[in-house]
Amino acid sequence: MKYSILALTWLVTGCVAQVALVDPAGKPSYFELNPAVRTVSGAIDGKRYAGSYVLNQSTWRPVLADARDRHKAAAWTSSGSSGQALLFATDGTNLQCDFAYQGPTVLGRCQASSGVLYVLTSDKFP
Repeated sequence: MKYSILALTWLVTGCVAQVALVDPAGKPSYFELNPAVRTVSGAIDGKRYAGSYVLNQSTWRPVLADARDRHKAAAWTSSGSSGQALLFATDGTNLQCDFAYQGPTVLGRCQASSGVLYVLTSDKFP
């Protein structure tokens, strides 16, 4: 039991991904996201931001008819393909992000409270 807890802890803490916020001049700033607890943290020009993100959930509710022409409702829920993040710096400035994802690929944009727009991507930058 002790070893399975250690292995689980290693797996959960090892699941950190990296995304980049690219400013209008093309300079990337790297942020880490932790899917286990849905948090994001990183720095832009030395200013640290941290926050959390949520993922959308899709629900589809078709109406089915049976042989006696009675309608029965059915519902399927699946994970979505988009989300939002809200990050704050200690001075109160913030980043509001909207993004789409498919597998490990993330694409979107973030807007700083100063109005600066950033491209959010999981693509690698040099």
